[in-house]
Parts: sequence; structure tokens; C-alpha cells
Amino acid sequence: MLKRLLKTIAIAQPSLPCLKTPVLLLLLTASYSSSAQKPNWHFFEAQYLDATIDERLDADGYAVTGAYALFSDVFIIAQYEALEVEYKLDDSFSNADINRYFIGLGYNYEFNEFTEFYAILALKNIDYQSRGNKADNDGYAATLGLRSFVAEKIELNIYYTYLDIDYDKSLDYWGAIAEDSNETGITGLYHISKNVSLGLGFKESEGYEQTSVSIKYHF
Repeated sequence: MLKRLLKTIAIAQPSLPCLKTPVLLLLLTASYSSSAQKPNWHFFEAQYLDATIDERLDADGYAVTGAYALFSDVFIIAQYEALEVEYKLDDSFSNADINRYFIGLGYNYEFNEFTEFYAILALKNIDYQSRGNKADNDGYAATLGLRSFVAEKIELNIYYTYLDIDYDKSLDYWGAIAEDSNETGITGLYHISKNVSLGLGFKESEGYEQTSVSIKYHF
């Protein structure tokens, strides 16, 4: 499984030109952040989510995320996400409920005082329900990311996630909505105090775009 994961990430790298400029910006700007804070992995976060599926279906919901550092360079992280999708079928409107959660183990490496690379390997579960159809799917996710304080109160997080979800192909449409493709994303945080920050994020995968606003408590 590890060999397949590394091979997939290696193949995907050339297809991510949209991340090259932000990554370089993070590395260059961080060197001038004389009084910035350091990224940490002790936090609790609540998000409001707004998503578009296949450019025609709207979804919204929420997510809660928590992380805790076990050691200086090892942490655990977990997230629960709930989305509701409204769609039209047979000249009537219906709803689909999608719930996703993961729990993972992460490793972070300090590039400099204000910037760090990180990697997360997580077990992921996705279940969805629509018009009596139910499915419960398991898989894993592997994330590579970069976090940096580019100014005293501004933190940026850029990441790429490889997803491998075994979903019921007899419900292929909802399986695609539930996720079975790779993700790229960026999040910006404004730290209004030592313990509280406000965030705005965007992520996308094949046929899926999601915007989020968040409040994060650091402890």
C-alpha cells in the first residue's frame, strides 16, 4: 500500500502547478516574519461549509476538527463533517445527507522558525443516504502540507491529499460526491489573539469545490 501511495503522489506532482507559486511565496515571506507565531498542533476548529458538486448541485454543512501533539513532531488529528445536498430528480426536489470523518497520525518538520512541512496518514469513513439508499464506505487519506506564518498574525496552510475510498459502485453518482479523488486546498488564518483565529479556506477535487469559514481555538 505504501509503495502505491508514494508512486501516486510522485505522478500527481507535475499536475499541481497551481500550488507552486503559493509554496514559493510562503517560503520567501516567512524569512521576513520577525515577530510571528509558530504553527502548532493543539487546536479545536469549527467550520461552516459551502460546496458545489459537478457545477450544478449545491451543498452546505459544517465540520469540526481537533488535533493534539503527542510529541514535538508527532500529532493526532480527527475530523467530522456533515453535508446536505439538494438535487432535482423526476421533477421533484430531494436531499442527500453525506457524513465524512477521519482519524489520523501526523508528522511535522520545521523548515524554519515560522514554517513547517507536515504529513498525515488517516483512516477515513464516508456514509451517505438519499431516497432510502444508504452506503457506508471506508478507505484512507494521505496528506502533504505546508504551514507558515507569512506575517505576525496571518498563517497560510497549503495541502494536497491522496484519497483511496472503496465505495459502492452501484451508487456511483453519490460515491463520486462522497469523494474518491485527490484534493488540493489552501486555508488562511487571521490570529485575533494568541488562542483564537478566524479562517477562510478553499479546496477542490474532481467535480467538487468547497469554501469554508472557520473559527479556531489554539491551546
